Amino acid sequence: LDRYVTFAGNRLLVDETLIATESVGAREESADQITNFLLGNRGFFGSRRSKSLDLHSDEVIQVLFELALVNQGVGKNGRVTELCSEILDQRQDDAAAYSKRADAYVAMDQFHEALADYGEALRCNCDFTAAYIGRSEIVRAMGRFEEALADHDQIIRLLPDDAQAHFDRGSTNQALVHNEEALSDYVRAIELNPQQTQAYFNSGIIYMKLGRFQAAREVFNEAVHLNPVDITYYHRGRSSEELGLLEEALADYDTAIEQNPRMAKAYGKRGRVLLLLSRYPEAMASYADAIRLNATDVQSRSGFGLVNQILGNNEAAIEAFSSAIRLDPD
Repeated sequence: LDRYVTFAGNRLLVDETLIATESVGAREESADQITNFLLGNRGFFGSRRSKSLDLHSDEVIQVLFELALVNQGVGKNGRVTELCSEILDQRQDDAAAYSKRADAYVAMDQFHEALADYGEALRCNCDFTAAYIGRSEIVRAMGRFEEALADHDQIIRLLPDDAQAHFDRGSTNQALVHNEEALSDYVRAIELNPQQTQAYFNSGIIYMKLGRFQAAREVFNEAVHLNPVDITYYHRGRSSEELGLLEEALADYDTAIEQNPRMAKAYGKRGRVLLLLSRYPEAMASYADAIRLNATDVQSRSGFGLVNQILGNNEAAIEAFSSAIRLDPD
């Protein structure tokens, strides 16, 4: 019988029957048919030249792997693990099969099995980048940041000019409060990809923590330019407020609230700026909105009390201060 097997843009003939597989994104039914045939026929099947092949054949191993990609594309991760296991029965040192099986385990939330397979992939090939990436994502999600950092170092060794690799290491360094190292990674990520909005934003958060407010405002400017959403306006407003640029801060808090009317902290910050600008009735209203949206906002209750005290509303001020103390006795 003319049983010719190829994949990824070609065709599969099984017992003179054509199963269409026009691309790696083949139809689900085709994936099922091909998988069932290959896993159910472990003896003879021939090539176009009727050359006898078995599952040890490099050609067949490649078909199994390509088929794993197809099954992955249609969400059949259990079949992916079966196909990769079939490959590994024949090739115990196939890093790609271990890594692809690990990817399938991740998709099925079987993270311990995935970690074991990523480890095996790296045992077979210590330069297998995809395994480092997959493993780093799992251990980082588990809060094992030092292990993730070690994998990030390997990824950057292999992909020194990859912006995402530097961003990911920066994010892990930030989680470990390695602030200067994180900033260095974010700077490099931005150099490699000036459209990396999150790198600007994360840098700004670190600069704020370090008290470097001008640097924070500069990177938040870039973040707002690239992604003008409520949270970037809010944090640029914070940096402007710290620099004494009250009108600029107020404008950003107003924009954040306009985009997200339920952002309680923006109302609280706007109340503080209005208080500093001696716009007391507006400050009181903004603090009231913050408390309405977040009844446990101690700072807004204290600010509300201070505005009432300034305006001579002593009873309201005492009540606001008392409620703040009840929430936070310290």
